[in-house]
Amino acid sequence: ALPSSVLFVSFGSLANMSVYQLKEIAEGLEASEQPFLWVIRSNAVEGHMWSSVLPEGFMERTKGRGLIISWAPQLEVLSHPSVGGFLTHCGWNSTLESIWNGKPLIGCPRESEQNTNLKCLVDWNVAIPVDVGKNKVNLKKDLVTKAIHKLMYTSEGQRVRKKMLEFKEVARCAME
Repeated sequence: ALPSSVLFVSFGSLANMSVYQLKEIAEGLEASEQPFLWVIRSNAVEGHMWSSVLPEGFMERTKGRGLIISWAPQLEVLSHPSVGGFLTHCGWNSTLESIWNGKPLIGCPRESEQNTNLKCLVDWNVAIPVDVGKNKVNLKKDLVTKAIHKLMYTSEGQRVRKKMLEFKEVARCAME
């Protein structure tokens, strides 16, 4: 894969999603035409195995540019040069790992502190929100596609990417 061309997608080790939410994310990823690596835990979708609720034909249509796996070493994935962004729930561990590796975020919070984390990340200009509203039931594929496009292909995305690289340097200096 080309440098910074792959979108890493993961919603953490605890957060669950509804069938509807999984389908909207899948359709948004598909419509974006962006190469992706998506981690979906086997128990991530309430009451279902994720593979049984993906949109019909999704795996075939995204073959060659998309890969879904049930687990990944997140720090290693985020450190890879081909990863250009991270679509995440904005849990604190994922947020810190993204900053440490200088990978800009697309925030799609699910619960607890994740909304606050995203607000801070957007205020700091290192994340683009998937604007799903306060109750999170408004998640739509078009919002996912729009956020991916904004991060990967617009001047706003370039600013976010540049700012995240500054955050990476600050984080690394702080640890020395």
